[in-house]
Amino acid sequence: MIANPAPWRYRTGHCKQRSNHGLFLRIGLDGRRHFSGCGNSATPVPADSTGRMNVPRPQGTLKKMASLLPLIQDILPMILPASVFVRKAADILPPEPQAREAEGGSPVVRVVSGHAIVDKTDKMCASVLILKPGSSSAIRHHGEQETILYTVSGKGVLLSQPKGDEVEPQRHELGPGDFAFIPAWTEHQVVNEFEEADLHLVLIRSGSQPVEVNLTDWNGAQVKDGPKR
Repeated sequence: MIANPAPWRYRTGHCKQRSNHGLFLRIGLDGRRHFSGCGNSATPVPADSTGRMNVPRPQGTLKKMASLLPLIQDILPMILPASVFVRKAADILPPEPQAREAEGGSPVVRVVSGHAIVDKTDKMCASVLILKPGSSSAIRHHGEQETILYTVSGKGVLLSQPKGDEVEPQRHELGPGDFAFIPAWTEHQVVNEFEEADLHLVLIRSGSQPVEVNLTDWNGAQVKDGPKR
């Protein structure tokens, strides 16, 4: 009779699967416990004194799961239900008051603004800005937000902070259908120098809510209080 090259006292039933292959507990004549694959696998899997299988855990699992988070964030909006939101024009701007003449003959209300889309996404928001003839917005910047400005109707001028040693701001003419891009932290001012009509603008900014930092002058201090126009 040929001696058993790997004598085992007994062989027990199927244990918890580690992969697609079953694992069996084998106890040799020396009393040591081993786990091996189905069939005649010659590679034992070590076990502790209680006979439990010591299967090493995959390395880097948490790192792999963390790397999937950006992908999950992109996929979720495609899976979860979403709805279209519409804000009507009548709900964006307050009713225009009767033009009251101040001393000097100028209407009190010269600049009107309203938020169209806010807090619907963390990537962008939209506002409306209307400048009456002969009026201007404050000198301002939008912090870390980048801004796209679209001229709906009317004519105006977009002033941006002076370059280098220059004193006068840069001038950019605006007309119906024109777009302008304003980088983050860039000081600017919108002016309606014309007497023909109001200047209507739409501003798209890279944030859930508009950031508006009004300044006292070009490269000036921040205005702590007062309306943000």
